Amino acid sequence: MSNSPGAIPSDQVAEMFQINLKNRSFAALLAWLIPGAGHLYQGRTAKGLVFMICITSTFVFGMYLGGGKVAYASPKTVKQMRANDPGRGRLVSRVIQAMDRWPAICQSGIGSVAIPMLVERSRFLAGRDALFPGGIFRPPRDARDGPITHVDASGNTVRHPTELAKWTYQYGFYFELGTIYTVVAGLLNVLAVYDAHAGPLIPAAREDADGKDEPEKPQGDKTG
Repeated sequence: MSNSPGAIPSDQVAEMFQINLKNRSFAALLAWLIPGAGHLYQGRTAKGLVFMICITSTFVFGMYLGGGKVAYASPKTVKQMRANDPGRGRLVSRVIQAMDRWPAICQSGIGSVAIPMLVERSRFLAGRDALFPGGIFRPPRDARDGPITHVDASGNTVRHPTELAKWTYQYGFYFELGTIYTVVAGLLNVLAVYDAHAGPLIPAAREDADGKDEPEKPQGDKTG
């Protein structure tokens, strides 16, 4: 058998199946902004609708579980972290800042989520009111901005050190579960963005001794 690459290049696949990927960069941008939009732009309607429905519904369900509070960017700034530890470098501070709110990095796989998060973070740090209703995409505040209280199901008033602690107490397990759903949705959309830019990937066939195509077979253990 002759050796051949494991996959057909996307350009050849597009030509073989008459797929017009149009402007790939623009399609990837659309796919990042709105799940499935890039594929709809390319005329790949079925795949675009699947991505749009599945990824969007996963994210929306996660937001519902977390009361709309699970998607936000870190309110910490590099300047604040370096003030607390003057010996810390800027690069290290940025890494710590990113890890402080790592779910936001994953959620940013969806552009229509990343942009509002950054807008609300900017307004939060500037002391301006929330732009989106219900405080969606807005970072949590701490007790320095005023008392943070919550009346539980028993009618007791609970005082919290931060608004994040209040959300965790208020929504319980569902807050973490909602975070997971939104993180998964963002990561799935990264794959959709790649697919919009690169096109479909189809395994290449191998030729047997008679010159007929046959599927690539996995390599087995030859020690037996």
